[in-house]
Amino acid sequence: MKDVKGTTRVCGIIGNPVGHSVSPVLQNTLADITGTELVYVPFKVEDNIKAAIEGAYALNVFGLNVTVPHKSAVIECLADIDPIAASIGAVNTLVRTDRGYKGYNTDILGLKRELEEAGIALGGRRVIILGAGGAARAIAFYVQRRTLPQYTYSTAL
Repeated sequence: MKDVKGTTRVCGIIGNPVGHSVSPVLQNTLADITGTELVYVPFKVEDNIKAAIEGAYALNVFGLNVTVPHKSAVIECLADIDPIAASIGAVNTLVRTDRGYKGYNTDILGLKRELEEAGIALGGRRVIILGAGGAARAIAFYVQRRTLPQYTYSTAL
């Protein structure tokens, strides 16, 4: 059993549905292994994303992951947004700042790493994307910048 104290940081995942998510098991296990004083919980958020984000901030929630169906709607609730996430139009990670949450999109970084590890270069290739959610938006953004020569992109991508 996790030793939760007044100094334990709270993080979580918001979405609907979210009860099936394996993120709490993964994140809590990682926190235990690294000795991080953190608890990670799922938060089912049906409709009022703005109230949920304001409530999480008021309750001192340290950070949140965002999943379906809120990856785009959450943008209007942010104090700040990473430029890449703004270009994608979808956010999956919220980090607490002094002014509110800052949004990031890590889906694009996961895709980049997977393609690099598999030795797959996209230049000049045609790509089919199955899906239409926030992760698909990130993938389309990344693929577009890798397959079309007229686009320039940061080496960070």
